[in-house]
Amino acid sequence: MEPLSGFNRNSNIRINICGTIFECHSETLKRFKESKLAHIKRQTNHYDSVRNEYYFDRNPYMFNAILDACRKGTIHLPRDMCGASFSEELKFWDVSPSHVAPCCWEALYRNESDVVKIRKVTKYLRCDAHMIEDVQSIASWRKKLWLFFDDPSSSVNAMIWGSFISLLIVMSTITEALQTLPTFTVNLTESETRVLIEIVKLLGLENSTAANLEALKPHPYLLYTDACCHLLLTVDFLLTFMVCPRKRMYMFSYIRIIVLFGYISFWIAFMMEIHLESLTTVASIRTYMAFKYLSILQLTRLCYLVKRIPAFNIMIYTFLSSLQELKVLMFMLGILMFIFGFIMFIAEMFHNSKIDNVFVAMYWALITLTTVGYGDYYPDTAFGHVIAVTCAVCGVLVLALPIGIIASSYYTYCSYQQYAATHIRRYGANSINDDSD
Repeated sequence: MEPLSGFNRNSNIRINICGTIFECHSETLKRFKESKLAHIKRQTNHYDSVRNEYYFDRNPYMFNAILDACRKGTIHLPRDMCGASFSEELKFWDVSPSHVAPCCWEALYRNESDVVKIRKVTKYLRCDAHMIEDVQSIASWRKKLWLFFDDPSSSVNAMIWGSFISLLIVMSTITEALQTLPTFTVNLTESETRVLIEIVKLLGLENSTAANLEALKPHPYLLYTDACCHLLLTVDFLLTFMVCPRKRMYMFSYIRIIVLFGYISFWIAFMMEIHLESLTTVASIRTYMAFKYLSILQLTRLCYLVKRIPAFNIMIYTFLSSLQELKVLMFMLGILMFIFGFIMFIAEMFHNSKIDNVFVAMYWALITLTTVGYGDYYPDTAFGHVIAVTCAVCGVLVLALPIGIIASSYYTYCSYQQYAATHIRRYGANSINDDSD
């Protein structure tokens, strides 16, 4: 190569990329005017006058793609190349990603969505792992209790206790469902009937509603069974909070906050329910009704089962990452519901059909599009039958469109969750690179 001051049109440039020698015409490097290669003669700190070459400690495999782009004018990425790493290489050489060919956009940008998915998957895994690592510096009894209550996989006893708590949650939910069956109800006393009448008057309900409510007093053994389940669940909740090494992080979960309010509401409503005859004022009745309604928040405890079954977390992440596809699906269903609803109403309006207004027709269209088909409304005319068939076929096609995308996203999350769990289990939460945090 000629001396640096003798740069000319026909001179060759030797570039040493971490031991791999690349040689090309100087004009080739000027393809991208804004790049560092176009002004390589300014890189005097990289120039080796003895070897007559420029040395850069970069990835030769990626540089080969960039140098090839200088010859062709567009950048093409190998399919197996990491898009994020190649973007960093482009940034080092001051080459704009706008030069990437459309056929390689997937390879360039696919990694960005993958990083987002990895962050979501590893977030809750790292939080739990950090909590477990923190207890290493705490007294051994507290460590054992924390692992016992919060991590069912830490020991056989913890797994048994976690299964027991899950069983209590399911049992309590079933018990509350059984309380609505006539077989498991008892008659109200006179004082309780009086309170019920006051509640009906306060809420402005009809007498038939009062009769239905009167038959909903649960049998005492169901009521106290539910109370025993809640007692154990409440104790588990409080003990877990007491031994938690990061109490603020533990209570920062909105699910735990909702469950806590549900437990508080349940116990207040339970104490007022067993003394129902003592509710003599409107304020006390309103208080009882308010806490009775709020106690439904305790059903959020079913989300605790999600922690025991990682597949539920994956499903949540999958739906959140597929919001765009779901929005398109809802939009298409809405359009088709209006179109087929109006057409069906026009087709049936002169034939004494059950579909006697547009809203009923749109309801029929939505049920048909979603392939539910209750059968409470149906067309009577031949033209209506044709519309119904067309509507059903469109519903199948529209519902089938996002299934592939959602299934692919679910598979990706499952894979990342398995890899992240294995990595954290072997090397700890701090071993995860910050780029994916």
